Amino acid sequence: MKADKVYHRSVKNSSSSRDDWGTPNCFVDWLNEHILPIDFDLAANEDNAVVEKYTEDFFNYTPQSYTNYYLNPPFSQAEDFLERIVQKYAGRKSGKTAVLLPVRTGSAWWVDYVAEFAAEIIFLQGRIKFVGADSCAPFDTAIAMYYSSYEPCEHSYRYVAPDDRLRD
Repeated sequence: MKADKVYHRSVKNSSSSRDDWGTPNCFVDWLNEHILPIDFDLAANEDNAVVEKYTEDFFNYTPQSYTNYYLNPPFSQAEDFLERIVQKYAGRKSGKTAVLLPVRTGSAWWVDYVAEFAAEIIFLQGRIKFVGADSCAPFDTAIAMYYSSYEPCEHSYRYVAPDDRLRD
């Protein structure tokens, strides 16, 4: 299933049917400083892109070499987005892709696309308060990293505690 319309930075919870929550700027700053300098936002529009370069058409965008990508997909469509990441972004000549996801270790999409193909999984301690939300997300999140030089079975896992401002 491919999405007709791509919503950026998403979280669905029991209090809302929205699927377009924004990533806090302080999280993007932390990501740029500690994990990956972001060159390109893979699911954005003019109002919510985290960097100047972005696409509104994720499924038809052709990845470039020497680019570090950031993706916060609509969590309700995580499997479709991750399938595309594995097909087109993992194993590129160079560059990395950071994907913000809810931690769902028991779901088929997590096993098939994160546990199997992510070179590194960074579990975030604490919960993120997305832009526009009244409170923190009701689930844990992680960053799945897809590297150009990924070799199967060379997985890395770590836990980090981003800035407390994410939860304010």
